[in-house]
Amino acid sequence: VGYLMLFNQVLKLIKSILFFYLNLCLHNFLVFIFQIKQVFYLFKILKFEGLVASGGESKAVIDAGQVQVNGKVETMKRKKIVAGDVIEYKNEKLQISKK
Repeated sequence: VGYLMLFNQVLKLIKSILFFYLNLCLHNFLVFIFQIKQVFYLFKILKFEGLVASGGESKAVIDAGQVQVNGKVETMKRKKIVAGDVIEYKNEKLQISKK
């Protein structure tokens, strides 16, 4: 009976350690994924970088085909921009990098 109780306590301890470790691994994995896959929308980048005066103007210049992403004309306002993309508008060129 004593060995059975000790065995159950050891099992509980092992389960607790595994649960903690798996939660830590999952948390680190999610943080890693979110850092890599952090995306921004094209129209917001134009606005926040000061290339246009407002979000409306940003959407208008994208609709008009005045913006290029990675050397190609982009007309999707909500185009997802990730690290490594290059945005061109008028005489400005933005290289998107990861922080």
